[in-house]
Order: sequence, then C-alpha cells, then structure tokens
Amino acid sequence: MLEIFHEMSHEGTRVPFTYNVAVDLMIQVAKALDYLHKKGIVHRDLKPANVFVSSSNSEKAGAAGKYIYVKVADFGLSKVNVSSSDPFILTRAKIGTTLYRSPEMDSDDQPVVPRKADVYSFAIMCSEILSGKRPFEDIPLSRLGKQLKKGLRPNLPSNFPELKCLISECWRYDARERPGFSTS
Repeated sequence: MLEIFHEMSHEGTRVPFTYNVAVDLMIQVAKALDYLHKKGIVHRDLKPANVFVSSSNSEKAGAAGKYIYVKVADFGLSKVNVSSSDPFILTRAKIGTTLYRSPEMDSDDQPVVPRKADVYSFAIMCSEILSGKRPFEDIPLSRLGKQLKKGLRPNLPSNFPELKCLISECWRYDARERPGFSTS
C-alpha cells in the first residue's frame, strides 16, 4: 500500500495520473467519504498523504492490466456521531492540514459545516491528483486564508472541463453552497 503520490519522476516531481485513473481514484475517495458521512463520521484531515493506493491484477482492470484500490486513512482528527440530520454542527477551527483545510476553518465569516469541509478538502486534493502539483506552493501559509477568501484556488488542467466544473462547486467559499458526496 502506497501513499497516493508515492510515485515520483526522476526529477523528484509528482507524476500526474492518466485521466481514467484520476477519475477512478476520485470516485473511490468520494464513495469512501460518502460512506463515512452516512455513518456520522467526518474525516477533517483529507489530503493525499491520508489516501493510500494499491494495485492488483483484477478482472476490473480490463485492458490496463491492473486495478487501483484506494483506502482513506488517518482518522486521528475525525469526528464521530455527527448527526446526518444536523449538517451544520460547529467544530473547532484550525483542524486539519492548512493546504487542504476549508476556508471557514480559519475564519469567523461563516459557520463550520464539517461534512462540507471534507468536500472542500476533497476538491483541493482532486486538483492535485489531476495536475500532480501541490496546491498553493508559492503562497506563504500566513497569507493563504486571505487569498482563499478573495477566491484563490489551484489551477486545474484545461483538458478536464467536466471535472473542473464539479471541483469548482466543491471548493466554493460558502460551505453551504458545496455539494455533498451522496449519490442517492
């Protein structure tokens, strides 16, 4: 089992996934988070370092020969027993890793919506899966919150227009406007 970005090029940069693999990874992570949310659990620290992948020869693989399995890990900051009927439960701010933490976790402008904070983190992680680049590399962490409030988000590769639209919805500044993971 390897961290999602264990594979590096010979220059030490992250290797972006192919479109099909990237979409499959994102779907598996979204399904895992949907499952957690339905069980009343919010992760609160979703990031590539907490997503592990393994590959296997499988009938699911098709012509590619291997299938990638995704596991979401590190539940040390998770919150359990978050009622599915109360999506606006407040939580302590500054929880999670700064680059992936939702803007409301660093601001008093809006209520913290734990499930929607996971959605934001998922979107930032998706940008990294598609581009192979860590988000906000050139922004000092001390200024990141202000920049996010002004609308700064990672650049997405232009060859993924459908994903770009969905990811943009997931990282909206107002947590209440973000979609959930539920497919039902």
